[in-house]
Amino acid sequence: MKISRLTAGIVLLLAGINVHGQDFSGTFTIAFASAPNLALEVVDGEKSDGAKIALGEPYNVAYQKWIFTPRKDGFYSISPAHARDLVLTVVDGGTENMTKIVVAKDGGKPYQLWMVDKQTNGTVCISASHVSNKCLAEEGGGTEPGSTQVLYDLVPDHPFMQWILKPFADSATSSTPKAAKP
Repeated sequence: MKISRLTAGIVLLLAGINVHGQDFSGTFTIAFASAPNLALEVVDGEKSDGAKIALGEPYNVAYQKWIFTPRKDGFYSISPAHARDLVLTVVDGGTENMTKIVVAKDGGKPYQLWMVDKQTNGTVCISASHVSNKCLAEEGGGTEPGSTQVLYDLVPDHPFMQWILKPFADSATSSTPKAAKP
């Protein structure tokens, strides 16, 4: 009996498996591939709706740990461990390049859901669900603490869009993606 790719994809979706790659559910540190020694964080550990995110020195604190929770159709909500009611959010559901990314109260909105796609070099691209071909990008490719994140046109394997997920023990993934050498 032959199974079509569409049927196989539907079966995987129903089973809760991300058809774009592996299952990324669990807790991770998110690092920018061009600055792998920095961690994505909620600035100052804020717990308020609309709190800013940026790269920061890694301190192994809850506001630098991100929980990927599977949602519908292979998408994830991404919450900081210190404030599980907040999720990565595209400000005002914007669709334009350079729209800021913050954490906001989880309302289950499409602009609060993300697809995680493994890239050819082992990093991941984190794409917005509400607009096609846009993803989480490092604004200007900043590699210093305080560098902020924006929505931007997806360019596979572009350095400003490459992230490294460093899993904790509860994560479904069993290996840490590595960035390619420059």
